[in-house]
Amino acid sequence: MIPLKAIYKREIRAYFTSPTGYIFIGFTLLLGGFFFTITNLEQRMTDISMFFQNISIVLLFLVPLLTMRLIAEERRAKTDQLLFTSPVTSTQIILGKYFAAVTVFAVSLVIMGVYPLILVIFGQPSVGSIISLFVGYFLMGSALIALGVFASALTESQMVAAVISFSFLLLLWLANGLTGLFTSDIYANIVSFVSVLSRFSEFVYGDLTLTGLIYFISFAAIFLFLATVKLDGKFLRKWGSRVPITVSVICAIAVVNLGLQFVMDKYNWNLRLDLTETKVFTLSQESKEILKDIDKDVQILSFYLPENQDEIMNRIVDKYDSESGHITSGIVNPEIDPLLVEKYSSASKTVTEGSVVVTSGDRFVVLGNSEFYGSSTGMYADTLIAEEKITAAITSVTSNEQLKIGVAMGHGGKVTEDTTVSDIAHNNGYELVEVNTILGEIPEDIAVLMIIAPRTDFAASEIDSLDRFLASGRGLQVYLDVETPNLPNLQGYLSSDWGLEFQRNLVVETDAGRVLDRYPTTLVPNVGYHAITEAIASSNISIIVPVARQVSIREDAAETLDITPLLSTSEASFARSDMEINTIAMQESDVAGPIDVAVVSGILTADGKVEASVMAVGTANLVDSEIAVYNKDFILNAVNWQANSTQKSIIRPKSLVSGVLTISAEALSSCVIIVFLMPLIMLVMGLTVFLKRRRL
Repeated sequence: MIPLKAIYKREIRAYFTSPTGYIFIGFTLLLGGFFFTITNLEQRMTDISMFFQNISIVLLFLVPLLTMRLIAEERRAKTDQLLFTSPVTSTQIILGKYFAAVTVFAVSLVIMGVYPLILVIFGQPSVGSIISLFVGYFLMGSALIALGVFASALTESQMVAAVISFSFLLLLWLANGLTGLFTSDIYANIVSFVSVLSRFSEFVYGDLTLTGLIYFISFAAIFLFLATVKLDGKFLRKWGSRVPITVSVICAIAVVNLGLQFVMDKYNWNLRLDLTETKVFTLSQESKEILKDIDKDVQILSFYLPENQDEIMNRIVDKYDSESGHITSGIVNPEIDPLLVEKYSSASKTVTEGSVVVTSGDRFVVLGNSEFYGSSTGMYADTLIAEEKITAAITSVTSNEQLKIGVAMGHGGKVTEDTTVSDIAHNNGYELVEVNTILGEIPEDIAVLMIIAPRTDFAASEIDSLDRFLASGRGLQVYLDVETPNLPNLQGYLSSDWGLEFQRNLVVETDAGRVLDRYPTTLVPNVGYHAITEAIASSNISIIVPVARQVSIREDAAETLDITPLLSTSEASFARSDMEINTIAMQESDVAGPIDVAVVSGILTADGKVEASVMAVGTANLVDSEIAVYNKDFILNAVNWQANSTQKSIIRPKSLVSGVLTISAEALSSCVIIVFLMPLIMLVMGLTVFLKRRRL
């Protein structure tokens, strides 16, 4: 240890008594400051992952600068012979020089710790993700430095060593892109396995894995071993030629990596640490409970080209694979296996690149890539709903019976093709059927019946049929528009038996924060507390209610009814009955807010459970396919609750957004100055050392 320590101190001194160490740190901080400014400070974003993806490219150019002189300079100056004659082994020489280079790299990383400090002061970043990124960046940099040490051991010229190091690093960097050149998945997987970026991406996403850690350690060990063999192979001679020993060591390290991956896959060892703020890569307890009861084999197939895989989705699918012994997963190249694409495609759903197919026996569900991501703004994906979709698909293909959603027909109004109901049913294990209430009884296998914007009233016999349907403990959803004509029979039944009254008015919201795109009739209502809305409220998901009428609760409603407002406007809103008034200012004839636009009423049993329920919504626009991105969770949760399905569970979407920086212009300027002052100081120090050495 003493000789290694002496080599280490010698190299550290060499780095900081020459411009090399200062230049490396200075340029790293200069480029780091540039990327941090444009990706975080200017964009006011606390997510630092894009910064690290950009700054990682800098290693291609700066690692050769840091390592090119380590061995090459010793050989050029013939001081390597002096080292060999001293009581120091080749291994100690290599490790001492390597640890010194890693230390200089670590110094630059420590100074870059100012960046997350700024984010913590002016925002609320995901600390776990930041830790993951710093750990991953350090491991990757340390591994690449080992490659640079090996390149320096190959030649006496520093310039040649730098070129060799850069060439190796560039090849590794492009490994991911090269997977598209191979028609066989075997070769593509091999290239992907050695890709530095694919391993670093595990840390970028905040998902620390044992395989990623061992990969970078093994990577460094291989090139340090090769550098040792190149520098002096005397210690190997008693074992024979260098070549078989070298090959054996490399193969042993590769076997360790592949063996660990095989054991983890075979025994479902989930050796990962999810550091994301919302636990993106951790299955919820709801999903785990569902998977625990599965007794059928399920296969999850992801259809991706090798170069276009979705790393987030791959990790989530792996969680299902490791959680249940009945679930296996695989990646299918759609260009190589077109028969599988054809097998799982149908008239309603085509398998495309990015699709995920969940199959068991002869049943399957196709999920498109766009279904895994949601948006609370409608502009860009900021929530992950993949777990909800995959878990629902698993319950669909493994359930012994398939529940049905009925849509009442025969009275005009919206058809299923104009709504999100068909997609919700297909993607969540329900069968959608049309029910003509005029012709007779509602089928017994209908779990939930929807009445969407009818244009004609229901006959007395139909009301009796609805009453018998609800008396059997099932659920009814009624969506009536502002323009829906008066329906005395239907509305009278909802009022007298369920305490729900549809008012003949238009709801107007004057709170700018509770409307979409400044339209006073396009409401973003407050979400009430109920089993239907619990997950939505806790996930801060917005519901959009365009052009709605008021749904009020009768004061003399039966005490056996449990009536709860689900969606309500703010106190600044009002309901207007006189449609001839065009001003948005509240008039004396208007009803002051808050106004309920969605209410659920249920019959309570003696033990406090809801036996049957009716949900009344003051607009059929809620189920329009054009705004499905906003409301599908609300509709699905209502269906699940009313169907009293034990096989389905409400799973909260997970946010993919860390937050924004709340920073003033003055504070921003100060941060930018600090960020660029640090590299300037290091470069000035390097220049000072350079000038002093020139005078000497």
